Amino acid sequence: MQQFDFVWFSENKNLYDYQQQALKKTLKAFHKYYIDCKADKESFFKFYTYNGLTETLDCKLNNNKKLKIFEEFDKDYKEVYIPYYQPKTNRIEKFKPDFISW
Repeated sequence: MQQFDFVWFSENKNLYDYQQQALKKTLKAFHKYYIDCKADKESFFKFYTYNGLTETLDCKLNNNKKLKIFEEFDKDYKEVYIPYYQPKTNRIEKFKPDFISW
């Protein structure tokens, strides 16, 4: 995996250690899903269940307080992206997630 500076998330915000670790793990999962599993959900799920992931990771957001936190957080990070190498175009592209995993 290409080395990124996980300390600085944007020009004026830096990440705590636990956030950096979460981002690194998320990037590995994205790589596994998009590159190794070619964005095939079934293949991705089989990989993780074969390697011991058996618990449900669903997060129910039926609590208005939880929803409000995510809505407010999303407003601050509209310009967040994760750079990645796109072999088809031979360039660094910007992945703009529709969620933040920490």
